[in-house]
Amino acid sequence: MEIIKNELKIIADIKEGSNEIFESLYKNYFSLVEQLVRKNQGSKEEAKELFQETMIVLFKNVRDNKIDNKAVNIGTYIYAIARNLWLNVLKSKKKDDHIQFLDEIEVGQNVYDEVNIDEHLENSHQLEKVKLALEKIKDDCKEIIMDSYYKKLTLTTIASKMGYSEAFVKVKKYRCMEQLKKLVLNT
Repeated sequence: MEIIKNELKIIADIKEGSNEIFESLYKNYFSLVEQLVRKNQGSKEEAKELFQETMIVLFKNVRDNKIDNKAVNIGTYIYAIARNLWLNVLKSKKKDDHIQFLDEIEVGQNVYDEVNIDEHLENSHQLEKVKLALEKIKDDCKEIIMDSYYKKLTLTTIASKMGYSEAFVKVKKYRCMEQLKKLVLNT
């Protein structure tokens, strides 16, 4: 019965705007909130902030008559408010970490894109050299290289298409590639 009187007195003191009520609540319930925060990846400073936010919600709910005077245990009610607020903080931290991670990816992506542009320009330049060199080599070499690298045909398919043996096409491809490399490097 004494506990219920204390609970009712706390609610009455909050409604009256008693100066001592916050201090009394802090003395009796801060450790409960601190323990919740510390066990769930928080610091003492975060526990202090959370306790203040919890008190704001508690005082507002008491003044708005959202608390049933007969069925409330203030400690349990404070814990429930603190727990819900702390879950929101943790969700927010998770989002911030996710956003930070996305920002890091975005920064990395921008660097990657710049590197890709440079590589693309370099590759385009190299491609032009290859095209010019291909125009200078014999037709059968050009055909073997185009069939092998551009059309992705197997040596067997190229050999039967050109009427040569597979071994001949393999050697011819190697020689043609050497010739093409020399032309590209000298351009």
